[in-house]
Amino acid sequence: MTVPVEADIEHARMQFYVGAPDSGKDLPDRGEVKVVSLPERMVASIGIKGSYTQDKFEKNRAKLEAWLRENTRYASAGAAYAVYWDAPFVPWFLKHAEVHIPVTEKSSRWQLCPK
Repeated sequence: MTVPVEADIEHARMQFYVGAPDSGKDLPDRGEVKVVSLPERMVASIGIKGSYTQDKFEKNRAKLEAWLRENTRYASAGAAYAVYWDAPFVPWFLKHAEVHIPVTEKSSRWQLCPK
C-alpha cells in the first residue's frame, strides 16, 4: 500500500488516507469510489505488529480504552477503528497496524480552580 487504509469490515468500506502533498492532485470520483475531504481529527493510537486479526484489534482496543479511562487530559470522542499499513502480500510477521480512538481534550472547566 502506498497510503494507510482504514477498513470497516462490518459495512464493507475502506478509506484511504491521502496527505496534504496530494491534495492538489486531480482525484475524481469513480462510481462508488468517492473522494472527500475530512476535517482534521486527533486520535489516541496504539501500534500492532503481526497479522491482521479481530482478536489483535479487540485486545489493543481494550488497552487503549483502559489508557483513556486513566488519562486526565483526553476523553474518547468516537468509536475505535483500525488502520492498516501493509499490502495483503506482505508476510504476516512484517505487517503493521494501529487502533485509533478519536479523542478531544478534556475541558479545563471540569478541573478545580485554585482559590
